[in-house]
Amino acid sequence: MLIIVALSILAFGSRGRTLEQLLDFLEAKDMDDLKAKASLMMSAAAPVENTKEGLILSSLNGVWIDQRFAMRPSFKEIAETVFKAEANSVDFLSKAEIVRNEVNLWVKNATKGLIKVLSPGAVSGATIIILANALYFKGAWLYPFNAKRTQPKKFYPLVGEPIKVPFMTGTTDVKHFFGSFEEFKVLKIPYKEGQDNRRFSMYVFLPEEENVTRCNSKV
Repeated sequence: MLIIVALSILAFGSRGRTLEQLLDFLEAKDMDDLKAKASLMMSAAAPVENTKEGLILSSLNGVWIDQRFAMRPSFKEIAETVFKAEANSVDFLSKAEIVRNEVNLWVKNATKGLIKVLSPGAVSGATIIILANALYFKGAWLYPFNAKRTQPKKFYPLVGEPIKVPFMTGTTDVKHFFGSFEEFKVLKIPYKEGQDNRRFSMYVFLPEEENVTRCNSKV
């Protein structure tokens, strides 16, 4: 979702063939359709903080454009109203390091200090635009795992020998959604809802062994 949001923001600042390709990739008929889809995405990721239920969700978007390129008022309006994004005109040519630190600070604040995105040298005078979005989620399990039931078991990495890691174990009286398909299995683990109407869950996808091998060989 985060990548789709970033590309959607970019589409509103594009024209010609670039815009056509972005609309095609995002499966949008036109700009109005893209705007409607973007509004739905932003609604799905709307911030919520319910400390009583242990549910915290924050989603932020940011755009930094070099001052050598004029930012259209219509783009700035869409960025701020539809995507709730900061739209900044900055000086990459002579203040690249300052802008890099600014972006990292923005991401750090948005993710409770957990993420820093830009390493030294990542931004230079050749940089034209930075699109950034940050998503922070913290939730409590609807059916908490009993820590006393956590046991070390074998985990099989793509490369190398199996290693032992702690595995959480549920109880037989708790029912989770589980699906088994031709190429993968999927497990749905729900979080507490609290006062929010949205339902959040973690989905764990486990590819079949032959598909893991196939993907690994392509890398």
